[in-house]
Amino acid sequence: MEYYVNKPYPVPRVEQKNKEYAEILFNSFAGMVSEETAVHQYLYQHFILKEPYKTILEKIAIVEMHHLNLLAETIFLLGEDPKYEVESAESIAIPWTSSYVPYPKDLKATQNRYGPLSYEALSIPLPSRASSR
Repeated sequence: MEYYVNKPYPVPRVEQKNKEYAEILFNSFAGMVSEETAVHQYLYQHFILKEPYKTILEKIAIVEMHHLNLLAETIFLLGEDPKYEVESAESIAIPWTSSYVPYPKDLKATQNRYGPLSYEALSIPLPSRASSR
C-alpha cells in the first residue's frame, strides 16, 4: 500500500530580508520540538520496528526532511544562517541536541506522548502490540 500526496512542495519566497521573521522560524527548525527532532524520532523508530511500520516511518522521516529543508531555505532567504540552534531569552545560542529526541520503543508509547501518530491519517491500523527487534 502506498499513501502519499502527489503534489509539489511550495517554493520558499520572501519579499525582503527580515531577521525577526527568521528568528520565529528557528524553534520550528531546530528547537526542542522541531522538524529536526521529528526527523530523528521517526528514523529511530524506523531502525527498531519491523515492517510495515519500518517503511512507513522512513517515509514520514523523509517528509519531515522536506519540511526541514523548506524552513532552512526560508530562514536563509530572510537573511539568517540556518544553523541548528535557537537563541535563548538571554541571547545565548543553544545548539540542537539529540537529547531532544524521544526514544519510544513502540508506537503506543509515541501515541501516549504525542497523540495519534499519523497512522490514523494514513488509514493504517495500529497493531495491538508493536513489534520490535
